Amino acid sequence: LVWFLTSSVTLIDGATSHGTVVPSITPLDRASVTAGTGMPEYVESELLSDWRFRFDWPDSAVPAPGGGYVRLETEPNPPDLLLLHGEGPNGSTNVVDAAGNTVEALAGAELDAATGRFGGSIAFNGTGSRLSTPVSPRWQIGPEDFSIDFWCRIDAYSTTGIQPGGILFIGDLEWSGAFNWGAWWYGDQLTFSILGSSNVSAPWTPVLGEWNHFTFARRGGWTMMWVNGVLLGSGQQTSALTTNGPVTLGADKHGTGGFLNGRLDEIRVL
Repeated sequence: LVWFLTSSVTLIDGATSHGTVVPSITPLDRASVTAGTGMPEYVESELLSDWRFRFDWPDSAVPAPGGGYVRLETEPNPPDLLLLHGEGPNGSTNVVDAAGNTVEALAGAELDAATGRFGGSIAFNGTGSRLSTPVSPRWQIGPEDFSIDFWCRIDAYSTTGIQPGGILFIGDLEWSGAFNWGAWWYGDQLTFSILGSSNVSAPWTPVLGEWNHFTFARRGGWTMMWVNGVLLGSGQQTSALTTNGPVTLGADKHGTGGFLNGRLDEIRVL
């Protein structure tokens, strides 16, 4: 039994590729595994950008029976633009960003020490609560690759604000229509938008009270989105992001709509 923690795994037997098991979702966090036998099994990990795979062989010897071997190649991650673990005293509004941003908890957003996907989480009340980061040059991503991943539990649909029932997970936008970039759910459609004109959308309906993992990424001129490791949509997008925020989670940046009633955990932008 051999375990690996990585973001993308490709199983190759001689010259035959058995396909990419999980798409690599970050530009500099790649890995490959070569083995003579065995197929991987997805288990689970704390962040979807880190995947845990199991290879079952007749014994745990490496190299594998039949002359195969295991090779793991990784590269360092680029610096995180945002990294929120949602840990801290219950009810606190002091949301710490491990990437160094000052994060402001507004209109009732607070830490929930007991109900995170892993430990604590950040709670949103569905009536305007949100997190906001300062205006910063770090959000001027330009045409470069970037990725967003987080866990979310939707507890109820909001009945207030512009277009009630919609949920803005993260973005730099106004819910009424001025879009820079963002990821949201509305009308049973999950959407990832850059500059308002390059939307990737796909049908998706949440189950209230259940945790789901979301990944939104731009890589090599393509935007892509996954839920629980399943690719839901992709499209071409090469425009440069030149705005500098603020970036908001749980509602739009003015607190007028897209209200999340639920929890976010392990939010990462890089």
